[in-house]
Amino acid sequence: MGYVTWSYDTLNAFCKDVFQSFGFSEQESEEIKDVLLKADLYGIESHGMQRMVRYHKGIQKGTIHPESKPEVVFETPISAVIDGHNGMGQLISIYAMKKAIEKAKTTGVGIVSVRNSNHFGIAGYYAKMACDEGLMGMACTNSEAIMVPTFGRKAMLGSNPIAVAMPADPYPFFFDCSTTVVTRGKLEMYNKMNKPLPEGWALDKDGHASTNAPDVLSNIVSKKGGGIMAAHSRIKQESVMDLWQSIQPALAIRTRFVNISPSIWKPFVKARRQKERVGSIPMARRKSLPKKRDWSMEFQSMITLWWSLLTCVAI
Repeated sequence: MGYVTWSYDTLNAFCKDVFQSFGFSEQESEEIKDVLLKADLYGIESHGMQRMVRYHKGIQKGTIHPESKPEVVFETPISAVIDGHNGMGQLISIYAMKKAIEKAKTTGVGIVSVRNSNHFGIAGYYAKMACDEGLMGMACTNSEAIMVPTFGRKAMLGSNPIAVAMPADPYPFFFDCSTTVVTRGKLEMYNKMNKPLPEGWALDKDGHASTNAPDVLSNIVSKKGGGIMAAHSRIKQESVMDLWQSIQPALAIRTRFVNISPSIWKPFVKARRQKERVGSIPMARRKSLPKKRDWSMEFQSMITLWWSLLTCVAI
């Protein structure tokens, strides 16, 4: 199976029609397809249109409920907990991020936690929503266990993506990555193209290196063992992310959206200082990386940038 090129307008109309046929309204279909096509436009094919098959199967199996609407079950001036009632992840997440943005603009901080959701596409889409409103945004979620801890042979942790976005000049800072070597969707892409996986990506059920995409995917689904590999430096971050996402609220798929307005530190901070700190740092790009790449450096760079920006606006 090779690549076929289609115009954006054709895919835009096709996606919208498909999701409406699944039972979503015109507006809901518009929001879902925008998340998917944005992923393809960013070059993140693993989370673009190819996810439509997964969502269709989810609806057929009853794990995704097209008629469900997100519900706020707990709220404070700076936070909220939303029950997604197993609805479509994109719709729940857009609703949650809008709520977080509203709170951040009102109080300076907005933290929203979601429970009982589904796969929501690229985390960066939601972080960028906050960035577009002049806020520092973060979005993260957990997933089913697909990553094998170092020296292990059974998947114990999720891919647990995290995305951070913030205004900067000349370009906004945008960081979006999974915390596994690659995403499950990337394995699905190789499977569809009948291509062997690059070495260093996955393990078979016995814990041996594997380039067999169909076998690895099958083992992940059946929980026979094996899965996607992790760099040594990722294990602690994986564990923290699982804990962060899962402790509150402790139900199904958990997602969090955090927005911070620089005004909570200093109302009259000059944007120039933010630009000086952030503008000189190249925008991080999400892509498949070779196994020898030191992921900890990219992760630490993001954390350093995040906290240096907070320091700069607090002075």
